[in-house]
Amino acid sequence: MASGVYSQAKNVYEQGRLPQAAAMLRQALQSTPNDADCLQLLGVIEFQIGRQGEGRKLAERAAAIDPSNSEAWNSLGLILHLTGENGAALEAFAKATSAEPRHGGAWMNRGFVMQERGRHREALEFFEQALAVGFRNPLLLFFFGNSYAALGEHGSALPYYDQAVAAARNNADAWNNRGTTLLALGRVKEGIESLREALRIAPNHRFAGVNLAQAIHRVGNTGEAMARLDEVIGRGPSATEARTVKADILVELDRLDEADEILSGMALSSSTIGARARVKQHLG
Repeated sequence: MASGVYSQAKNVYEQGRLPQAAAMLRQALQSTPNDADCLQLLGVIEFQIGRQGEGRKLAERAAAIDPSNSEAWNSLGLILHLTGENGAALEAFAKATSAEPRHGGAWMNRGFVMQERGRHREALEFFEQALAVGFRNPLLLFFFGNSYAALGEHGSALPYYDQAVAAARNNADAWNNRGTTLLALGRVKEGIESLREALRIAPNHRFAGVNLAQAIHRVGNTGEAMARLDEVIGRGPSATEARTVKADILVELDRLDEADEILSGMALSSSTIGARARVKQHLG
């Protein structure tokens, strides 16, 4: 059972006051050094402030002291995932849901790791488990949409994106992904509106600018599309994607020399190789 100090420290932590929460936890652990709840939360804080090794040790210690502590396993799983140990992370999340089958966050986290591995059907099963135990979180809705979209099931993805943006209006990623899903469904005008909203929230969003340029070119606003791509290219991040899309548009416009010039100075990648092949095909 969680101690009173742990509950207070968790409240302080959730307010973003990490140093204060850590101080409370360290003081509590002086008298009760085997308090798994305090250990796991201190581990999360240590990890977040850059002391990754210490954070992991504390989370591992908490799980070893109390193997029935689902929050300790979930925290350890998050730490392992963030350090690239996804196999071990999945094991930790599985132990979290085994210890507490109603731990919706751990079900969601299991699904997210599977999603990152491209195993979207399995990810959806874990997301369904999270919903079944009453877990309601905007990220869960967003992850649902992402897996359905990755499977090409955009009709199933869209309701989840709609719910995700309704629950978290400032989630630019959700607005962007909702936009691309609407485009895939042929609802171009709505897709463009969603992408514009993503850019309103995050003007330098990595994908939304390029996606919007492609969409507005699709409806015939090529001048605006080119201007947006030039803007993205000028910022640096996503320049490769923007240059590749711009080259493709130039090929469509039969401006092959300009397309070739854009691509000539770019590093080789799967997208640029494809774009160069398309230019060469037209150049003969």
